[in-house]
Amino acid sequence: MRRLLTVLLAAAPVLPVVAQTPGAYAFLRLDTSPRSAALAGTADALPSDDPAVLFANPALLDGTQAGTVGLTYLNHLGDVNAGSLSYARRIAGFDAAVGIRYLGYGEMKAADADGVVTGTFSASSVALTAGTSYAVNERLRLGGALTLATVGIDDARTTAVSADLGAAYRMPGNLTVSASARHLGTALSNLGTTDDELPLDLRVGVSKRLRYLPLQVSVIGYDLQDPGAGKADRSTAAQALGHVAVGGTLFLGRTVEVRVGFSPRRNQELATAERLDLAGLGLGFGLRVRQFALDYGFASWSENGALHHLGVRAKL
Repeated sequence: MRRLLTVLLAAAPVLPVVAQTPGAYAFLRLDTSPRSAALAGTADALPSDDPAVLFANPALLDGTQAGTVGLTYLNHLGDVNAGSLSYARRIAGFDAAVGIRYLGYGEMKAADADGVVTGTFSASSVALTAGTSYAVNERLRLGGALTLATVGIDDARTTAVSADLGAAYRMPGNLTVSASARHLGTALSNLGTTDDELPLDLRVGVSKRLRYLPLQVSVIGYDLQDPGAGKADRSTAAQALGHVAVGGTLFLGRTVEVRVGFSPRRNQELATAERLDLAGLGLGFGLRVRQFALDYGFASWSENGALHHLGVRAKL
């Protein structure tokens, strides 16, 4: 129990603020790719050739990712490190992808009931995901993914299975509307005496490529199954904003993308300054050279620090 408490305290600055769902599987809510981090999570609504869209909404697998492998790395707060590996291809008329996500908490000291250090131990989380999508017609795609996740703390372990369901509809005028239900499932075992729950998340997103500017704007609503999520002392308007994130991508030719995003809830939870505070702001860019791409994402956590996401992709 002491070891479990130590890990939860170590993870406190990492998980609850991002996921708003404390627990062993809150890591599933972390931004997986640099693109998602730079856009404050609004990548769920954006078509992309990045195979990491598997983790956001499997319905966005549309064939443009086929043959692409993606690798990401995140040096989180403290000694926490995270990363992902994903690959997509087209199989028998379906667009499919597989991916793995990893989160390591580093090495921590173990102590007995009297506080005497007895050694060290480690903790980590791993999730393996496989998904596919199918074109119902030229505008509508449906997708689904299955995830097997496990969380280990020293010699204790919990395992869960979950499903993601998604839909994406492309309308005239470069407008895409998407919806997803994420982390539908259950834990097969628990770390403690209480049941470990998965962070259910219902999302609806819209993205629009402007006609006369090289700019794509995206808006996403998340945690829609829990309208009261966030700080209880906030006004109704603030509560509503706590379920919305916005992002924009500026295209500078075919090789450079500049990205920016903002999450009001993350700002509400993390801001410490009375006036201007950059908590919740995301920035980043993407560079493409032939079959290779480099992505970077920056996410501000105010005085808690900043997160730097790196990613590389290659068309095999």
